[in-house]
Amino acid sequence: MLLRFLKPLPLWKNLSEKTRLKKTSDNYKTYKNTYLYDFALSSEETAAEEEKKPFTVAEPNSADKNGVTLLMKAAKAGNDWDVENLLKSGADPNLRDKDGWSALMYACRYQNSLNIVTKLIDKGAHIRVRNKYNATPLLMASDYSQNPQILKILLKDRTITEDEVYRAFIMTVTSNQGENHVKEAKMQVFLDMDIPLNRLWKGKTPLMYAAQYGTSTHIIKLLMDKGAKPGIQDHDGKTAFDYAKLNSNLTHDDIYWSLNSSAR
Repeated sequence: MLLRFLKPLPLWKNLSEKTRLKKTSDNYKTYKNTYLYDFALSSEETAAEEEKKPFTVAEPNSADKNGVTLLMKAAKAGNDWDVENLLKSGADPNLRDKDGWSALMYACRYQNSLNIVTKLIDKGAHIRVRNKYNATPLLMASDYSQNPQILKILLKDRTITEDEVYRAFIMTVTSNQGENHVKEAKMQVFLDMDIPLNRLWKGKTPLMYAAQYGTSTHIIKLLMDKGAKPGIQDHDGKTAFDYAKLNSNLTHDDIYWSLNSSAR
């Protein structure tokens, strides 16, 4: 009689413990991906999505009270990322500050970034411009830049007959910025253009300028090796050696004495 009051056990209770655990595990496998975070983008996917959205500046041509724009400041600081994003946002590379400086001038005067100079020029930055001090990007790079590649870009399509080009060469010869090997590399850019070495510019030859203002005889040697003549006289009858004698920065080595053409 008692048997009819006993209810049959559920099927799962008739299974072994091992079988029951397996079914539980299978059920977990079926539903384990239902958590919300499983449908979120991975970090790689998120980064890719963000990369597709370029950062833009709302007012890319905004400037301070002196007319210095955001692009000029970025170029002066050598911030490649900022320059690129400002240009993509519509920044005008040809705006000038109150002193007539452009972004390209700031880049050539204060930085050695070929990337920034290239980006500005590719976006239409004018190369043949002058500020209120009569300085150009080429002249600034000739004196201050420590990257000869920048000179190459600025000298593209220029000729050695242009006064600005020859002035830039003289400024490179007389510059006291940076190391001598960089200066020699910058000079080589002009020498590769077959710049004339025995021409009087403002009354002096390049060799005379090197003898008067140089701090190393290595520059003098480079000019002489390329054909500069020490015996040429200026309008006052002075030679390069006469200028060298007044320059206390030059070492009196064999190169120094080779300037004395009368002693050879």
